[in-house]
Amino acid sequence: MNFNDLKHKITMKVPKIVKQSRMENKGYVFYGIIIVFVVIFLSSSIIFKVYQIDILPSQLFGALIGVFITAIVTAFLLRGQTEGDEKREKSVKVFEKKQEIYHNFLEKFQKIIQNGDIRIGIKKEDGSVDNTTDELKDLIFQLAFIQMHTKTENTTKILSCIAHVKQTLKEFNAKTDEEKNKGLETYYSELSQELFDIVAILKADLYHETEIDTIPQEEMINILKKFDLYAEVKSPDKYEMLTYFLSELYKQVKEKGYSVNEEKNNFKHQARQFYNEKKDCYLGIELGEEYGGIGFSLVVTQENGFFYGLNNGKWWTEEQKQQVKNVFGDNKNNKEWLFRHYWDNLNFNDYNSSEFNDLKSHRNKKSFVSEIVGVILGNIEKYQIIISNK
Repeated sequence: MNFNDLKHKITMKVPKIVKQSRMENKGYVFYGIIIVFVVIFLSSSIIFKVYQIDILPSQLFGALIGVFITAIVTAFLLRGQTEGDEKREKSVKVFEKKQEIYHNFLEKFQKIIQNGDIRIGIKKEDGSVDNTTDELKDLIFQLAFIQMHTKTENTTKILSCIAHVKQTLKEFNAKTDEEKNKGLETYYSELSQELFDIVAILKADLYHETEIDTIPQEEMINILKKFDLYAEVKSPDKYEMLTYFLSELYKQVKEKGYSVNEEKNNFKHQARQFYNEKKDCYLGIELGEEYGGIGFSLVVTQENGFFYGLNNGKWWTEEQKQQVKNVFGDNKNNKEWLFRHYWDNLNFNDYNSSEFNDLKSHRNKKSFVSEIVGVILGNIEKYQIIISNK
């Protein structure tokens, strides 16, 4: 070892020795101060006769016992307080962690069912399956986190609710667009019921409550009806739109108690013939003999759109023709029809026109047809009243 290395080691050790010496000196000073205060205390007690010299040992012994007992009691109190603080701190941390896990589960569950199903794999455009998405596996892991903080019974109940949600989603997705819009209140009430049940289970576990009320399903349905729910779906093509128009006309007229020609109620077939074979579509409303046996025709034509009217056939008597004129007016310009009325140029060969906006809307199309049926049946009722009064 050369001189420089020896010098470096000595230099490194000197501060440590000095620091250690200072700490020892501080300890001696502390104990010296305590001894001085004890001596001063005893001296002053004897001088000022706080304690008698002959009973001083017993008094000191009694004082020491008192100090000892006080120290023991204080130690027990401090230990109990420390344990209580530790339990409270642990309880708060567990509660906060449970809240975090439960909230994360609900947020994850919301994202999973947002697309309308719990997916295991996603089918790509090329037909292959991407198995990196497994939402059920994600849910199982979330339930495993929940299982760390709650009873198995609660986890089982939550898993059962998830299975019911899956079934509700599956049944709703299997419905047609029309059925979906009719059953939206029921669908969302069933879905909310299962979600509220899950929340009730988690809430009871968090706050140690035995009874958690949820909104009854019937009440939930009544609340949802006030929202006037409507699901946007794809726009119908021309075949679907004409089929709906004819079938809804037929249905609403029948519901009003009128006899409708049922020989031509294959409305899909009529729609195909209309567009593919350029054939007009017909519906017939037949009145009884007490009203002259009149039959009203509802016609979708190739050229002029939709109208309703009365054919000018050989079966009409002059008296009946006059009755028609009294109700609907004279139609001298057309020998084929005693009466006919077109509905705002509702031309099904131009279904992109503004006249079809309501008919394209799943929300408005039924009321649109109802308006047409109301006008038609209103005119029929006028005729019936006139005939009945004769």
